[in-house]
Amino acid sequence: EETIAIMQHELVMNEFQRNVTYMYQSLDEAYRLSERYVHDLTMPGRALKLLESAAGYGENGLITGNSVQQAIEQTMNIKVGVATGEAEREALLNLEDQIHERMINQTRAVKVVSDALRRARAGVRNENRPIGTFLFLGPTGVGKTELAKALGEVYFGGEDRLVRLDLNEYVREEDVARLIADGADDPSSLTAQAMKQPFSVVLLDEIEKAHPKVLTTLLQLLDEGILRDIKNREVSFRDAIVIATSNAGADNIREYVERGLNLEDFEPKIVDELISSNQFRPEFLNRFDEIVVFRPLNKEELLQVVELILKSINKQLALQKVSVNVAEDAKRFLVDKGYDPRLGARPMRRVVQRAVENTVAKQMLSGQVEPGSVIQITLEQVQGAVGDEKI
Repeated sequence: EETIAIMQHELVMNEFQRNVTYMYQSLDEAYRLSERYVHDLTMPGRALKLLESAAGYGENGLITGNSVQQAIEQTMNIKVGVATGEAEREALLNLEDQIHERMINQTRAVKVVSDALRRARAGVRNENRPIGTFLFLGPTGVGKTELAKALGEVYFGGEDRLVRLDLNEYVREEDVARLIADGADDPSSLTAQAMKQPFSVVLLDEIEKAHPKVLTTLLQLLDEGILRDIKNREVSFRDAIVIATSNAGADNIREYVERGLNLEDFEPKIVDELISSNQFRPEFLNRFDEIVVFRPLNKEELLQVVELILKSINKQLALQKVSVNVAEDAKRFLVDKGYDPRLGARPMRRVVQRAVENTVAKQMLSGQVEPGSVIQITLEQVQGAVGDEKI
């Protein structure tokens, strides 16, 4: 109340100069939002800075709580209110379809993150926690990291909205200090990145390799959406989706899939095995909203992965008014060459690069390709480019 009173006094001249009136709700909202998002000033300076920005979003000269929300959304590229625009509501309702344009299968994982975002933007979630916290389990190359990237691009505004930490680099107890380092000393620390981009996807890759002290430090983030940095400042993760990935249990997942079991049948068993093998403590796993098992991709799904890669290549070639078409038998040959149950879809991009991108590049540099052309890639060309070896 004392801070609000100071703000009211400070705003008198601003109201006169701009010919606006600040409603009490705008002061209250500015205090709340600046506490959460503005870190370069102390109170009441941070709230007053936000209120000055809000003056440009008034309604008939009245600055309301909604004006303050609009100001911080525009200046910091975050979303703090409920979804009101038709375009955003439509995007939220069709989030799964948009994500599946970038990744294959893993339907349950796509659904749980989409549901979390819809709850957040409809205003029906706990605002004192992250938007959602998820642990993705599964072998390499099945889409765990790709889903985080797709979510960043489809909804958060681009892959650069991804705050990514490789936790295999945090294997010592002293690495906790790097995790929460001040941005001036280490701009790549988790707290520094989140302070800069509070509305983001936080990806904690290979979490099983982190030191136990690092995992303990992350408990408050998962539980309350807050992490204190090295200077004891509260850094908010309450506008982030937190995704941790792990290869732990990958061999067992492959075994259960090969035996023909459904995910729903063995997902709880995988979690029990991780606890009984001391891979994760129960209290750590309990902090996640959902633990989702990703299953290995089969050859038909890898064929769809090839289609996605080719779609991406054609998107780049469109800038030069050129496209590429790969024969169906050539695509299946690529899948055979790149298929490795242990590595999932990882080798496919290398295979396509060697067989398709290199062939296209040579034809374009040789002057054989005119604007408007469709470059045809045959099985024989692919076989010649790849050879007989597995990639």
